[in-house]
Order: sequence, then C-alpha cells, then structure tokens
Amino acid sequence: MSLGRWIASAVLVAAFTLISAGQALAAGAPGSTSLHLTGQAVVEQGRDQQQLLLSADASDGSGWRLDVRLNPRAMRQIVDGSGAESQVVVLDGTYQLSGSSLSVISGPATGQITERGDGQVQLQPPSDPGTVTMSAPLLATFSVDGQGQLSLDLHGALPVASASAAPSASQPVDHSFWYVSRAAGFTAYVLLTLTVCFGLLVRTHLFEAIVARWRSFDLHQFTALLALGFVVLHIVALLGDHYIGFQFDQLFVPLASPYRPVQVAIGMVAFYLLVLVIASFYVRRSISYGTWRAIHYVTFGIFVLALGHGVLSGTDTGEPWARTIYWGTGLLVAAL
Repeated sequence: MSLGRWIASAVLVAAFTLISAGQALAAGAPGSTSLHLTGQAVVEQGRDQQQLLLSADASDGSGWRLDVRLNPRAMRQIVDGSGAESQVVVLDGTYQLSGSSLSVISGPATGQITERGDGQVQLQPPSDPGTVTMSAPLLATFSVDGQGQLSLDLHGALPVASASAAPSASQPVDHSFWYVSRAAGFTAYVLLTLTVCFGLLVRTHLFEAIVARWRSFDLHQFTALLALGFVVLHIVALLGDHYIGFQFDQLFVPLASPYRPVQVAIGMVAFYLLVLVIASFYVRRSISYGTWRAIHYVTFGIFVLALGHGVLSGTDTGEPWARTIYWGTGLLVAAL
C-alpha cells in the first residue's frame, strides 16, 4: 500500500473512532453520568470502632470531589457468579460532594466492601438540599489497592444548582465570548479541512480544469493562515468567558486546563503543529524539498487531532449539525 493510501486509511479509521467516541460521550451527557474519580482510602481508628474514609477528585479536572466517612455495621457472606464465597462488610455513614460551581452538599451513605477491596456506596439525596437539586441517589463503585489508592466511578445524575440559585433577570450572565469561541472553533476546523483538501488537490489534476495549480497552492496557503487566525480567536475568546474562568497559561500549556485537560491538550498540540506547517511556507526555499514535504505530512495529523479535539471536548458534539460536519469532513479527507 502506498504512503498516501495508508495515510488516507489512517485518517478514515481515526475519524470514525473519534466521532463514535464523541457521540457516545454526548449521548450520556443529559441524563445518567459516569464520572471517574481517584484518591485515597484510609482506615481511621476511633475510640470505639474503625472508620473507612474515602476521598477522591474527578480525574478529568472538572472539579468534582467526594468525601465519604463510613462505619462498619455488620459482616456477611456472599457468593459470586463463579460460586466462590467471600465476606463483605456492611457500611453506613455520611458523604460530602462538591463541584467546581456547586456548593458542598452532604447526606447519608450506605454500602459494602469486600475483603478484596472492591465495594460500592449509595449516596442519598440530602434532606435539606438548599440551592441544589439532586433528583435521585448516586451509586459509587470503587476499588482500593494495597497502598490505599482509590479508584471510584460515580454513576447517576449529578446534582445541579436549582432554579432559585440562578442569577436574577437583573443580573444576566453574558455568554458572548463563549459563543464567539465556539463559532471560531468550528470555522477554524472547516478552514483546516479546506486547507488539507486544497493540499491534496494540488497533487492531482482534478482541480486544474477549474483553478490553475498555482492558484490551488495559493488557496492552500491562504486557508491555512485564515484557519490559524480563527484558532487564535477561538482560544483568546475563552479568556473573556467567566463560566470556567480560564487563565492564559491554561489555554496554551497542555494538560493545564481545568476543563477536560487531555481533550483540550489535543487541540493545543494541533495548534502548535499548525504554526510549524505554516512557518514552513516562508522558509520553503531555505530547506530541502524532502524536509518541506515531510513537514506537510504533519497536516494529516493536525486534521485528526483537530477532529479529536472538537469531538471529545466540544459541547456541541451531540447536535445533529455538528455530527454532520465531523462525519462529512472526515469522509471527504479520507476519500481524497
């Protein structure tokens, strides 16, 4: 298989994988959620009995934190699916749950833990929710290793601020910068797709009947510059939005973002690689053709990274029009 066909196949597979993953994430967003947290489990010795303390923070940087204090109440035998018997400790106690934009809530917790360190805890809605709405209990399934490292998955509809806690009509929340950032992000992605397509068409005779080859190259370079401009606007506009409150370094340093750090970092890497490719336009006469060509193969990686960033971190991924854009552009580039 030629290098070009191998790259096309890789783009197609990556596009399908990223789009499918993003749709799965978006499908679970409105209702039941599964949130992964990591932390520490400690057994604290009190005057009368031991207590199990679980403390964990969301691994995606979303700001959720869970603290559970559990007391052992009974011990019983269970039989697993293979017929083996094991002991579990029945627990009850209290929990505290907080989010990046949510005050701390607390309530009763009940659960159990096996002798292997696996367990589950049910978090009941607080008796006095205040300004928070928690429609149903949450289920926390967890495992603890020999060093006390805690891995926990929280299942259910996470609590949200109730309507009474929302800003009043006299103090509306301005999301203008957020809208600008989203629009600029999609515009940059479409322009990047055009850049890749023009670059592929320059090497074929399909476009020469409409536009001369040298004009195709100019379009390729111009759309790349325009895409870079909209990427910068996409990033800088977030500094004006105060919902998450991004800081300058969080938007330019990979993994520093408080919102989906890995997914956002993918976009940052694509941005820096795009700068590298565009810079190669201006030093083309100073470098060998082989080097310039190798740098331009990076464009395929930029496209896949940009697609992954949009699908996995974008809030519009679940919308039909967004899915159409992602599927359409992925298939177009793969076909060319």
